[in-house]
Formats: sequence, structure tokens, C-alpha cells
Amino acid sequence: ILLGRSLRSDEPGASSASIEAVREQVDGVADIMRDNMHQMLERDEALSSLAKKSEATARSAGAFHVRARGARRGMQLDVCKTNAILAALVLLALFLLTWWFDFLGGGDP
Repeated sequence: ILLGRSLRSDEPGASSASIEAVREQVDGVADIMRDNMHQMLERDEALSSLAKKSEATARSAGAFHVRARGARRGMQLDVCKTNAILAALVLLALFLLTWWFDFLGGGDP
């Protein structure tokens, strides 16, 4: 069918020029379809690559989270150790000061 008319060889309007025009249109449509298929394959490859990169990023993020949690716990432990040492030093200083003043005072009530 070309522009609403059927092309049969027994009709007077069916010339080789109109058949050639239809063939050119069919070839043009086939070329467009091939280009579309090629673009779809390229898009599929790009999406597959993106999915692989996304999975790798998710794995890296998980590993980073584990390492960050360990580092945070290590820092909290260091802070607790520092606080314990400072508290021990303050208690030692108070004990020494108390002992020193008792020693200087001679122990008189």
C-alpha cells in the first residue's frame, strides 16, 4: 500500500518507479530499525556496566562502614583510657597532698 492505494501489477498505476519508491521506503525503515537495535545493544551494555560499578561501590561502602565502626570504637576506647589515667592522676595527687599536709602538720589533732 502506497499512500492508501494497493499496488498490484495488473493496475495501470503500478509502475516500476512506484515499486522502487516503496523499496526505498522499506530500505529506509530497515536502516532505522537496524540503528535502533544497535542503540539498544549499546544501551544494554552501558546499563550492565553501570550495574557492575554500582555493585562494586556498594561493596566498598560496606567495607568502609565496617572499618569506620572499628575506628570509632578504637577512639572511644582511647578516650576511656585517657579519662581513667587522668582520674588516677587526680586521685594520686589528692592522696599525696593529703599525706603531705598530714606529714607537715605532724599529725597533731
